[in-house]
Order: sequence, then structure tokens, then C-alpha cells
Amino acid sequence: MGKIITVGREFGSGGREIGRKLAEKLRFAYYDHEIVVEIAKRTDLATEYIQSVEEKRPFPLMSITTGHTFWASPNPVMDQQLEVLKTESV
Repeated sequence: MGKIITVGREFGSGGREIGRKLAEKLRFAYYDHEIVVEIAKRTDLATEYIQSVEEKRPFPLMSITTGHTFWASPNPVMDQQLEVLKTESV
């Protein structure tokens, strides 16, 4: 797997636009809501559920960005995010 950059943001911060521009400049794939839709396609989970899990997790994508898992999760969403990023099929 190649490099991954995550951009944390809050409502109204412009983080989505910054992320898109950064991805374009670096020629990286850009994922936002697309990753939620892709996980829903690959699983029987509703997009609303996937979004709620992502929003509540204390450190979204932490295991992907650091290569370590610091907490156990019985939830398949994190594993599916990693699979989507590995295949880059979104």
C-alpha cells in the first residue's frame, strides 16, 4: 500500500476543499463520502451506520495511518476502510 494522508476537519473549516486540492496536487486518490458508500456496497451495513461509527471513533483511521491498532474494535467498519484503501477501487 502506498502513502495515506488524512485531513481532520470540523464543520465550516474548509478541510474538504483543502483535502481535495492536496490530493490533486500530490496526485493521490481522494476519499470522502465515497469510502462510506464503498463499504456499504461490500457489506450488509447501512451507510448511516457506517457514518455514525466513523464519527464516534476517537481516532478515525488511526490504525491505517500509524500501522498500529491501539484499541480492539468488534466493528467491521475499520477493517473495510483498510480494504477499500488497499484496493483503491472507489
